[in-house]
Amino acid sequence: VICNKKRVLLVSLSASFSFTSYSYYSIASSNCQSINHYFNHILIYFTQNENIIKVAQSIIYLESITLLVKVGNFMFSNSLKGVGDVYYCVILSVISMWIFGVGMAYVLGISLKFGIMGIYTAFFIDEVFRCILMWKRWKRISKSER
Repeated sequence: VICNKKRVLLVSLSASFSFTSYSYYSIASSNCQSINHYFNHILIYFTQNENIIKVAQSIIYLESITLLVKVGNFMFSNSLKGVGDVYYCVILSVISMWIFGVGMAYVLGISLKFGIMGIYTAFFIDEVFRCILMWKRWKRISKSER
């Protein structure tokens, strides 16, 4: 069966969106709720230091938000890969991870002395950057197929 590219784009996006977004949003929201309720009780088994507990809470909350942005990355990158735009996703991911995941993490975490929160903030910025660029690429490809 021969399908046109527009149909493949729509099927790829809808399948990727339905599986990825629902599963990851539900995981992220349940994680946030369980973290709010059980976090202090669980972390006390590992440390009694209040400073470590506060930093760990901040990291977990930031990672919960990052998980929501990763949904967009999974959705758009898998949709782009599904229509044959693999090289863009790979090149964008490698460049973005080196610039933000390594470079900005070093600057924020070590040079500016934000520590581990600076590193996790750089990871969050990396995810947001990739999500925005993949979304723009998806919009451009889907418009050209109309």
